[in-house]
Amino acid sequence: MTADELAARLREGAVTLAFDTNAVYRDRRLNALCDRIAWHNLRLAAEGRAPVRLVISAVAYTEKLFDLKQRWRATFNLDVILDGLRSKGIEVQPFDARHALETAARLGERYPSDAAWQRAKRDRCLQCLGLPPSAVQAPGTGRTCGATVDWHIGGHARAEGCMLVTDDTDPELGGLLDRVGLDTLDAALCRLSDEPA
Repeated sequence: MTADELAARLREGAVTLAFDTNAVYRDRRLNALCDRIAWHNLRLAAEGRAPVRLVISAVAYTEKLFDLKQRWRATFNLDVILDGLRSKGIEVQPFDARHALETAARLGERYPSDAAWQRAKRDRCLQCLGLPPSAVQAPGTGRTCGATVDWHIGGHARAEGCMLVTDDTDPELGGLLDRVGLDTLDAALCRLSDEPA
């Protein structure tokens, strides 16, 4: 999706943006994007249109909390984090049975057999190590490799009808899922802020 296409969708309102973990790791950039969206939502409200909603699934939120807990250790304060999310208009959404079903259905479409699923997990493990799966003669079937949280984040966004904000290009987030990179979102918001009120 181009910045112009995204700007057109945002201009109409009623879009929900779900942040992937990598989109919330850059605090200053996230804050700036949220501020621009808040400004845009004021314009939408003045026009009687539904706002752009900002959400993060509990799965991505868990990853961010873990990062913050490691960084701040004993001074980690959940209340500060929750206040920050509220101030930026970001809602933490649970990962529930409906999201699990969407994730399982999407995985079932992409990996129709157990062998395909095990191979996908194995290939993903090799990719995480920086090894091209097609060029590596590693033993194992992939059965003991874990699934990634990206599958769950993508399943949540798809079940909620959200556009996923992510710079991740991994196949776990593929399929029937709208997604947009941070640079594209930033460019689209800049276009909207340059338009006359």
